[in-house]
Amino acid sequence: MVLLPNVPFADGDIVTPEVLNLAFNQVFDGQTQYLGHYPLIVNTQLSGATGQVKQVVDSITSPFLVTYVSALTVNVASGVVATDLGTVTSVATSNIVLPDNKTTYIYLNTSGVVTSADRLPTVCRALAKGVTSGGVVTTLTDLRSLTYRSIGIDPQSALVFGGQSVTDKVCTAGENLTNGLYYFRDFTVPSGVTVTVPGYANIKCSGKIVIDGTLTVTPIVPGGAALSPATTSQIYNARPGTGLGTYGGVYPWGLQPYGSGGQAGQFLSTGVVPTVFSSGSGGNGGGGLKLEAAQGITVTGTINARGGNAVTGALTSAATIVITGSAGGSGGCVIFTSKLGVTLSPTSTINVQGGNGSNGFQAGTTPGAGGGGGAGGVVVILCPTGLANTTGSTINLTGGTSGLASTTIAGTGYGAPVGAGFATAGGNASSSATTPIVAPSGTFILLADLPLG
Repeated sequence: MVLLPNVPFADGDIVTPEVLNLAFNQVFDGQTQYLGHYPLIVNTQLSGATGQVKQVVDSITSPFLVTYVSALTVNVASGVVATDLGTVTSVATSNIVLPDNKTTYIYLNTSGVVTSADRLPTVCRALAKGVTSGGVVTTLTDLRSLTYRSIGIDPQSALVFGGQSVTDKVCTAGENLTNGLYYFRDFTVPSGVTVTVPGYANIKCSGKIVIDGTLTVTPIVPGGAALSPATTSQIYNARPGTGLGTYGGVYPWGLQPYGSGGQAGQFLSTGVVPTVFSSGSGGNGGGGLKLEAAQGITVTGTINARGGNAVTGALTSAATIVITGSAGGSGGCVIFTSKLGVTLSPTSTINVQGGNGSNGFQAGTTPGAGGGGGAGGVVVILCPTGLANTTGSTINLTGGTSGLASTTIAGTGYGAPVGAGFATAGGNASSSATTPIVAPSGTFILLADLPLG
């Protein structure tokens, strides 16, 4: 069995100046005329139970030392630790039996309890790594040493991302994530599995996020409700949808991290009102999804956060009437945040396309224009410089298409609403019975700044 490194010191070990410099953060070279330099260490200080250097070094290296006992058993020495709970805890010596044919990490959790697992939590005090094979511990690596200082995320960053959760979530087919806010260690959507988010979710993980299947955010930001007037010779203006961009306006994703609903179609009656009709409702705005993982995000599958299509109106009896198309909802918003990188693989698709507008129609001489398409949505990646990889991935920011006019309008006609906007303006209504108008595409944003230590 290999033990790395050999600490604490024992009589007979060679103590080099480099070791002393590391142990005491001082320079022992006898050059006392220089600031920060100290006399050379003499033999009496290095040996025996009362050796001054040995006492100090042992006091640093002995607590929580993990040593091999026999077979699969290791011993964790006692020690004192200050915990995240604001207490100082004395931990008694203990034995741990490691699982066979595995790599196991031994650590102090945030309550100061000696724990073992197949990997280290983001927030812990690492003690050792044990490798077992054939019923014995083959390698035991001391993780307390300066030699093995980890390169990882800041513990406070982990708390911001996923708290102290040790729960892994593996989604199943047809699952609905309805709570809006979730805390996990790891979150996984396996290949072939489709999971639905009704409108909005913020998934915060202290570990990793892996999307190999399909994660679909339904567009539930309401569009304008359909009109069904019951009087004659009257104009009924479009009912607005919900959100900051319902009239086609532009707004930042930080102010509203989801899309806006489109307006309903407008209605003009100049004679008899039909007994059954509807102007058609506006498309719902795309939802929002925030994925935050301290230890990295990987997507090989599909994330959908599209805007909703407008609903075409209905007319079942003759009248002198014009109904314009309704407007499409704007695309949604998908935000990725990680300290250790975001990878959108060549097989991945992130779809925040805007919703389509609906057609106008008429019963009489006045044509109705087609409703505008919703603007494309927003995709945001926040991670340190150089740790975002989107090469070959498909990020669909396309705006929705407008509906068609009941007949081509040459300078006159009853106008339809523009599509809902987001980071870009909503699409215009169409005056053509054959050629729709495509709304502006959305926005992809890559930021290297995170408000974390």
